[in-house]
Amino acid sequence: MSRSKKVLAAVVGVLTVSVLFCFVFPKLYFPSGVWRRRVVRDDPLPAAISVAKVSIDALVLSDGRRCRLAGVSFPRDQEVREEAVGFLQVVTQQGVEIARRVNDEDAYILRCEPRIWHWCGNDPVRAHFEQHNLNELVVASGYARFDASTEGLGELEARRLRACEACAQVPRWVGGRWKRDHRVRFSTEFGLNYSDVYNLKEMVETYVDVEARDDEGR
Repeated sequence: MSRSKKVLAAVVGVLTVSVLFCFVFPKLYFPSGVWRRRVVRDDPLPAAISVAKVSIDALVLSDGRRCRLAGVSFPRDQEVREEAVGFLQVVTQQGVEIARRVNDEDAYILRCEPRIWHWCGNDPVRAHFEQHNLNELVVASGYARFDASTEGLGELEARRLRACEACAQVPRWVGGRWKRDHRVRFSTEFGLNYSDVYNLKEMVETYVDVEARDDEGR
């Protein structure tokens, strides 16, 4: 065989192996297309403001505004409070959007867009970003309680926060056993754990509907 034919055969062989390695084998062993995992961000916050500082008392925005989360009360347990601060830091990494100011005491309803971590290796999506009402999210995730004493909350806002608190009390299967008062897990690098939040919005809506029907029946 001539030298040119050997080179051509080697090139064809390399290309064939590359195609098999990159396109055929992944389909055989990882039907989801795991080797081409992607990050999905279809609906970013249109008017996000970056957060300069996070504390248990308030968020300080880059424009200087100090925002307390209306209708939200954090526990006194120091360990949980520290976890709550870490949670708020993670879910506000993309900034926040002001939905409305609830009263004159710097209490706000905010929106956020946390990164959701798809930790399973056989998932075509590595992560996605999802808009949430921040006040509702921190309560539904188990890091805070509904504060009914907040002035200025609308009836629907209060109902939704009560539903979020009830949602946080639902037992979840974690680590091989049922756990009540389970807090949503998160990673400072990857975001919120998909297993804990994939149906959180639907659960909240279900509890809101149940409470609305209960109110009608009274």
